[in-house]
Amino acid sequence: MILIYSNKFLEHSKSGHPENKNRLIAIKCLLDKYNYTTIEPKDVEDIEEKIKKVHSEAYVELIKNIKSDTMLDPDTYVVKTSYDVAVNAVEASINAAEYAVNKKNSFAFVRPPGHHTCKDRGMGFCIFNNIAIAAEYLISTNKAKKILILDIDCHHGNGTQEIFYDRKDVFYISLHQYPAYPGTGSADETGAGEGKNLTLNIPLHSYTTDDEYIERIKIFRKVAIDYKPDVILVSAGYDTYIDDPLTSMNITIDGFGKFSKYIKETAKIIDVGVAFILEGGYNLKGLSEGVLKTIKA
Repeated sequence: MILIYSNKFLEHSKSGHPENKNRLIAIKCLLDKYNYTTIEPKDVEDIEEKIKKVHSEAYVELIKNIKSDTMLDPDTYVVKTSYDVAVNAVEASINAAEYAVNKKNSFAFVRPPGHHTCKDRGMGFCIFNNIAIAAEYLISTNKAKKILILDIDCHHGNGTQEIFYDRKDVFYISLHQYPAYPGTGSADETGAGEGKNLTLNIPLHSYTTDDEYIERIKIFRKVAIDYKPDVILVSAGYDTYIDDPLTSMNITIDGFGKFSKYIKETAKIIDVGVAFILEGGYNLKGLSEGVLKTIKA
């Protein structure tokens, strides 16, 4: 598995906020302990234009021109370095997606996370929608015709859903605690227009266990076989962990390994690569050891 990381991602941080640089520091320290090698993100040509294929120009310019600490909403901060860091996170996500579409599994350890960001609004700790921009890049450059996005963050990826809701070239699946932030993701949200029935929300009750999660994620394999995507992209959140401070689920460290193995085996069945792109996870033990289980799988 190709692991993509940069110390640049530590420059977007706010003391006392749950989404801070210590999340990636914990992951990197554990990777170093086990002698895993990471690579730096590669530059992507005309990256700002790639971002504007997903987000409105007005929103991108808003983030670009913030020069001091600002709150986009009660949850989402931006500091003076955030635009550059967020752009680098997008590049790393695109890199990971490119590896995966060439059947080289990858994991991009990026922050800020992205799946809550809508076309013209950042929210839920997210600034740019990393996975959506990576998916759009693959499609617009003809590297992929159909993409399956699997979102295993504890919170529903409302932004990713919104961006592809009426599209037939991206199938979006989300397993998430419901009801919980941001309040979207009910089972009757299934897509619109050409994208009808290409959004699949799987709401989970509080305190869902490993075994229950495995049972619910099984439909992902059926979708993958039927939809026949060219690549699988995973919004990899680890905030379903039993001791995460922001959620109420009962997923264990071993559970993350089981889910990751199931995802990898599914990708192998349909002969495609998979790219994991980091989203949430706010208990440092659950996050770092969960990531390690994913890599080992």
